[in-house]
Amino acid sequence: MRIPTPELLGKLTDRERQVAGLVAEGYDNTFISKTLGIQRGVVANTLSRVYIKLDMNTWSGFNIRVVLANVINAIKYSRV
Repeated sequence: MRIPTPELLGKLTDRERQVAGLVAEGYDNTFISKTLGIQRGVVANTLSRVYIKLDMNTWSGFNIRVVLANVINAIKYSRV
């Protein structure tokens, strides 16, 4: 597992960042789907892509949320 770097973060699409940000804030897939007006399956698929792009696909859900929270903070304070 790599620590997400600006290069890895730069690989995320706007939608992936949006979904990852909501996960990092603690929201579940149902809330995210309703908020963004997309299917729950789209949320799950988007998160799968985020985990793969950030090399986090083997982590537990809790650890992923903690790492994503840190990733989102890094995005807010950097020019990725």
